[in-house]
Amino acid sequence: MKLLAISHPCVTPINQAFFAAIEQFAACEVTLIVPETWNSKYGKIESVERLPSFRGKIITIPVLFNGNIPIHFYRGSIQKIIKQVSPDFIFVHHDPHTSVAGQFILENRTSIPFGFYAAQNINKSYPFPFSWFEKKMFSQASIAFPLSHSVLEVLRSKGYRNDATVLPLPFDASLFQPNSERRQRMRSSLGISPDTFIVGYLGRLTPEKGVDLIIDALLQLQDKQWAAVIAGSGPEEEKLRTTAQRAAQPSRFHFVGYVPHEQAASILNCFDVLVVPSRTTSSWKEQFGRVIIEAMACGVPVIGSDSGEIPFLIDQTQGGTTFTEDDPTSLARRISNIIDNREYRDELSERGLRSAQEHFTTQSIARQFYRSVSEVIDSSREKLSTKTA
Repeated sequence: MKLLAISHPCVTPINQAFFAAIEQFAACEVTLIVPETWNSKYGKIESVERLPSFRGKIITIPVLFNGNIPIHFYRGSIQKIIKQVSPDFIFVHHDPHTSVAGQFILENRTSIPFGFYAAQNINKSYPFPFSWFEKKMFSQASIAFPLSHSVLEVLRSKGYRNDATVLPLPFDASLFQPNSERRQRMRSSLGISPDTFIVGYLGRLTPEKGVDLIIDALLQLQDKQWAAVIAGSGPEEEKLRTTAQRAAQPSRFHFVGYVPHEQAASILNCFDVLVVPSRTTSSWKEQFGRVIIEAMACGVPVIGSDSGEIPFLIDQTQGGTTFTEDDPTSLARRISNIIDNREYRDELSERGLRSAQEHFTTQSIARQFYRSVSEVIDSSREKLSTKTA
């Protein structure tokens, strides 16, 4: 199989791991079209780097509106590359309303089957031309790869009728796993004793992420033994630090700042529970929460709000529990229960770890994708042979 993927995330090596996994278990030649450079959300200009395990070809093209995921598009011909590569399948690793999706639709003059990615879990109406891009992708794509079941529901409600395979975000099983040495080392570096219960958060510090709810909940539990580790950066950081000062012992709150993804496993391993307190806004609700799966892969149970995909993911994995969104008292009850009940905590840990290892590794998600693509290619060839017979 020859696979062509148009993918701005693959500027970053870690996102090439998915395609490297396909190469490892299948006779598949992968070609990636990626931006020559990418302005990340952290203000850093990223140049394309190759993941050592990825053997495929990487074609770089400069983009206009660099750093803007829905608006950017390539300053070169996609159709020209399609002709050169002559793939069996094309994966447009972008939501169907984006400019890159529109560019592909406008340039593509082949009958090669293709599919698109989708992550939007709110039913939004887009202005022209984005609404037109979306409509054309819906009618012409052979398959969609929505991030979650709620995203698939949005696609169906907007009129998409062709095949679909839910494609959740995978995790790196070689990195995210229980590790007592990492746990002890990280706790020691934070000055937290081995037997102190750690309530942890890892992610952006923005209003919709709801980190203030963790602090408010823990302020209701000051009679219990705990420490809070808040890992991440963002515009809410100073406000959160100020709120934490209301605690009888403010030193129980540890703000560790931005954590690079390659160090996330170490910080997760030191937690006793991860809290994901996202709150829904008019324009956003939690789309997946990969940190949930990464925490479970480290043997850490999860308490999540009932925003977006969080409750469905926790129900599917059975590796955590949920609380009522935007309700710190509800969260405090869940934290208290996990602190007081070691047997319950261990049960959640074991179930979450098992589910993560069985269903969410890069290899397992890559196999799901490959099977679906193979079926689309076979179906396309059958239709073509019927027409020419």
